[in-house]
Amino acid sequence: MAVLAFSAIFLTTSNVMAQRGGFRQADPEQIMSVLKNRLGLTPEQETQVGPIITDQIEKRRAVFEKYKEQGRGNKREMRSEMRAIRKDVESRLGTILTPEQMETFRKFQDEKRKEQRGKMRKRKG
Repeated sequence: MAVLAFSAIFLTTSNVMAQRGGFRQADPEQIMSVLKNRLGLTPEQETQVGPIITDQIEKRRAVFEKYKEQGRGNKREMRSEMRAIRKDVESRLGTILTPEQMETFRKFQDEKRKEQRGKMRKRKG
């Protein structure tokens, strides 16, 4: 099954996003609140998902910072690294969430990805 882009939540998560020459990092607590409400996480799932979200944010931030210095030339490489992070997170969440929660998570990620694309298009044009 194809991995849907997560930008988002991460998500609103949206992890790390470029914003007028600076970077904004997603708030893990905000992301967990969204996930808890959207997915109906149990208290046990919350304690397991929280570190995954924090780790994902840190990794995405590091990749963003790495390529920030290199300019637009390595955009493809950055996307590849971000995709690997998304796949890793989805794999890790798949061991914690129920199949129904994973489906909801994927749909949410798809919504957020489309939202981000729309924002990027507005900036460009």
